[in-house]
Amino acid sequence: MPIEGEAGCGYRLLAGYDLPPLMLTTGEVEAVIAALRMVQTWSGETLAKSAESVHEKLLAVLTPEKRRVAERSRIISPNFNKFPQVKARFDLFHSAIDKCQVVHLLYEDEKGELTERDIHPLGLSFWGEVWLLVAWCEARNDYRSFRLDRCRDIHLTGNVFQERHDRSLQAFIALQKAKGYLPEK
Repeated sequence: MPIEGEAGCGYRLLAGYDLPPLMLTTGEVEAVIAALRMVQTWSGETLAKSAESVHEKLLAVLTPEKRRVAERSRIISPNFNKFPQVKARFDLFHSAIDKCQVVHLLYEDEKGELTERDIHPLGLSFWGEVWLLVAWCEARNDYRSFRLDRCRDIHLTGNVFQERHDRSLQAFIALQKAKGYLPEK
């Protein structure tokens, strides 16, 4: 495949050469479009913009028939804007997970009681209309899940935590499976 590159411009195929269109089934196109719409509606602004970019790129490489399937998709993800503050929190936590940044927050439990926590954010999980942050809690010396809509006064401490196999999202998931809280697959 003849490819040329230029500093500052990137790589491109030489004129007269094309890549084959993305070969997805109709069902796969519907699944990707549905997933992208859900990410755009329910995640933070940064990930929503990335999903929009993927959507545009996907439409550009689909065959005309599959592009029509994508454009006519009847699967929607309405935004009722129930938790507008969660979008900003999502972006902050998503970035902190990526950079292994310790986060300080006040957390309001289901009884309305506040506790102060320093946490190591490990992952985000969507449960219906609720986003949960999976984190290692320094105060409890254990995993905890925090509802994003109950997190208050969130700020980065400036400290970075070291990723550890025994304090990871994968270890948390394995523990939840062992306890029977999550399915094996």
